Amino acid sequence: MTIQLSGFVMFIILLAPVCAGAANKIDTDETAAMQSVENTNRFDIVFNGAAILDHSTGFVWEQSPDPALMSWDDAVNHCENLELANKKDWRLATLEELTSLIDSSVLGSPKLPELHPFDTGCKLGGCVQADTYWTGTPLEGNSAQVWGVCFCNGSLKQSSKNYDNFAWCLLDETDKAQRSAYLSN
Repeated sequence: MTIQLSGFVMFIILLAPVCAGAANKIDTDETAAMQSVENTNRFDIVFNGAAILDHSTGFVWEQSPDPALMSWDDAVNHCENLELANKKDWRLATLEELTSLIDSSVLGSPKLPELHPFDTGCKLGGCVQADTYWTGTPLEGNSAQVWGVCFCNGSLKQSSKNYDNFAWCLLDETDKAQRSAYLSN
């Protein structure tokens, strides 16, 4: 009888590390699933698929930015003249606003949060490029240069307004209270 008990105890001792490993795998999988759910809940497609609402910031973005390179002046004009989903209040995002979309932990590029609904496959006439996008934020003390954000690696770029980068327009009607709260953090 002692032998059977010892065998049973030995079985539990030998099996315990396997079960502990399985429990850790389950915990890891649950954590990943929770993060996926959070990312899934972060964005909503709005305006019949024309734009994306980012619940974490309150910003509304074009789902499919124009795939053409353009100077900074052309990018400003492009956003100011954009009419998307009967909305006309589009503009270039500030540096702080545009960097809110960067997730540098993502392997590969563009550096957007996992499970984002933005068009990266150029299926909707435009798409998010793994490249630099203009912001409306000029460099302090140098009005000929503006900040850009590179979605290839999440870096910030200083660009002459004459260079060609991409434009990603932000709806200016964005919930101002939520935007203010986000930007003050």
